[in-house]
Amino acid sequence: NSEMAFNGQDEVLIFARAAADALGATKMDRPEWVSVSPMTGEVYITLTNNRYRGERDDQPVSASNPRSYNDGGNDNGHIIRWAEAGGDHAAMSFQWDIYLFASPSDLTAENLSQLNDNNDLSSPDGLYFDPRGVLWIQTDDGAYTDTSSCMLLAALPGAVDDGEIITTSAGQQTRIGMPASNDNIKRFFVGPEGCEVTGITMTPDFKTLFINIQHPGNAWGAVEGGSTPRSATVMITKDDGEAILAESFTE
Repeated sequence: NSEMAFNGQDEVLIFARAAADALGATKMDRPEWVSVSPMTGEVYITLTNNRYRGERDDQPVSASNPRSYNDGGNDNGHIIRWAEAGGDHAAMSFQWDIYLFASPSDLTAENLSQLNDNNDLSSPDGLYFDPRGVLWIQTDDGAYTDTSSCMLLAALPGAVDDGEIITTSAGQQTRIGMPASNDNIKRFFVGPEGCEVTGITMTPDFKTLFINIQHPGNAWGAVEGGSTPRSATVMITKDDGEAILAESFTE
């Protein structure tokens, strides 16, 4: 609680969330992965979801957590980003916006990033910038899995303040990044039913992508003669052996 005593810096680091509460830090919508753009130096973090946003007195809507819908809460999550003053990560101030609001494409009032059937998503979780500046987004979802299993998307984000100021259906004003399109974000991989897509890295030549499939359901990945689904690491390459997503960087 906010009156918790810390007996040294080591305890502040171990009980970081309690320390943040003691300082009055903003309660965010389930922060997960953080990644830094090699192109802009801006920091991105996934806010996977929060069923209590706008429903509990200690978690009202705010500019950084501006949605509460479907009878309360932020079911689909969003990705927020910030640019440190002067490009210095030790700076004491920064600018920020919400890079992307996750949403089913047909959830009109909440699809603030204008996602379509090729790139809509829910509950962003894993997040990884490759050295070229491609942002890989992985999902850990339960709100949209009646339509699509968890997935991996590839995005080419812009920079903080490349969008506009909007007002959400909860009446909260916030800053949003440029709209999504087929040119700047697309679904790359869909996992088996019941899974979470998590963990990601690439070889230095960008020709092999590794991702993890965690706790798949049904009979996917079962051992021969068995019925228990298995988690697995998947290796992805192109049929022609060339760099993955090379076409995204051609003029």
